Amino acid sequence: MRQRKIIPGVDPKLLIKDAAKLLPDPMRRNFLRGAASLGALTLLTGCDIIDGDTAEGILRKISSFNDGAQAALSSRSKLAPTYPESAITKPFPFNAYYDEDEAPEVDGKTYKLSDFRGKRAVVVAWFPKAFTQGCTIECKSLADNGAKLKMYEATYFMASVDPLQGNIKFAKATSVTLQSRGGGAPTVVEKKEADFPMLSDESKAVATAYGVINPRAGFANRWTFYIDKAGKIAAVDKAVQPATSAEDMIAKLAELKVPMNH
Repeated sequence: MRQRKIIPGVDPKLLIKDAAKLLPDPMRRNFLRGAASLGALTLLTGCDIIDGDTAEGILRKISSFNDGAQAALSSRSKLAPTYPESAITKPFPFNAYYDEDEAPEVDGKTYKLSDFRGKRAVVVAWFPKAFTQGCTIECKSLADNGAKLKMYEATYFMASVDPLQGNIKFAKATSVTLQSRGGGAPTVVEKKEADFPMLSDESKAVATAYGVINPRAGFANRWTFYIDKAGKIAAVDKAVQPATSAEDMIAKLAELKVPMNH
């Protein structure tokens, strides 16, 4: 049998108590007391527990507990609930609160529409695909006119179903080379780095909720949603012109009587 190694000056019992304090929930502390004690003794005091019967006994108990927990949580006679097609609302009810609407920004932040309810209006400008002609020009328009847009009590986003890393590069790009569709020379578009959040909805869950997914292409349509302070959609622009997207957004905010910052 191998000898346990003891670190001089270290009290294993005190280490166990300190480890338990790191588990904030009392119920979780009680539940994991055995595992925490074992881990503390093993990792923090240098104890060696690979001696035959002790280690095997612990592993058998853990395995038995796991089997019991899975059996308690599962049921062979009870399936997940199902719903008839008549219970599914079609089309999606846009004038509703979307607490589930959330998508990560390019810097890793997550936004929910409910975060702004009662505080500010929100504009979500969906775009089809990063680094394409129309989307690059739209992003350039919004970035070039950031000072004017920020005069209103509104938070505005661009959003797509592109991967997060792709949108990070797109938001930070100051020069985008666009390939000609007719085989001509490529065009270089110089733009500012986006000074507004650009959202990535890779799962397409939020885009589907908004009804913006193009079923044939699989990406979002170029639609801009104007959501009032109460959290309801006040207007939807389905004819966005990329080159004048900022000017059009400013005009729409004024039309909807969104207050200006003082």
